[in-house]
Amino acid sequence: MSTYHYLGIIAATTFMLTVLGLYYQLALVLKRKRIFLCNVIENDRPTNILSLNQLTSIFLACYAFFLYGVCVEPMNHYLAWPRLMAMLVILLLFYQILVDRRNRLSAIIFYLSIGMLIISSFVFLFREHLQEYGKYIAEGLVIIATIVLAQGYFHQVMLIRRSGRTGAVSIRLHQCVLLTALSTVAFGFAIGIEDGWPLILLASVSTTLKLITLWHFRWVRVSKVAEVRRNKI
Repeated sequence: MSTYHYLGIIAATTFMLTVLGLYYQLALVLKRKRIFLCNVIENDRPTNILSLNQLTSIFLACYAFFLYGVCVEPMNHYLAWPRLMAMLVILLLFYQILVDRRNRLSAIIFYLSIGMLIISSFVFLFREHLQEYGKYIAEGLVIIATIVLAQGYFHQVMLIRRSGRTGAVSIRLHQCVLLTALSTVAFGFAIGIEDGWPLILLASVSTTLKLITLWHFRWVRVSKVAEVRRNKI
């Protein structure tokens, strides 16, 4: 078995940690929802501090890599199927945010995500006819997803800093995504710079910003500034 397949298996396996992390995030939201309905927590909604912006950026990144994996020849199963699983879990999170916040933005994101998944199913079914242009479109989506992902992570960090708390944000999700990003960088180099640069680009940005986000979990615990901001809310 070649290095490509070894690292592909490792990358797919570690990405399942991201799916697991998303499940932990969903479980945390559902737990907070049950506690909120019992009036145990007040003035702290089940999805409080959880950035819809960041989840949308993760969804877009998964979507870009799913299309990229589908459109390359041969199809990259290590990229495509784990990303599809992640998108389905994120869709459930979008639904919980929609139910909790009941605003126009959460509704738009939820229904737009469903539409994107429907489009991706058609791309998969007709991939042989789309390969000539599909790969370049997917690469463009990866660049856009990297930019959106960066601002999404930054938005999550700013929510934490402004409130002095992590709220519904799951540390396990961010730990799992960090491990996934590191393995994806290695897989990108195994594919080669010419074809693997989209993975290297997005995963490198994700690694850097995840480290910053994880540091803020400690900042919330030890910073006097965080304590003052918590008390103001």
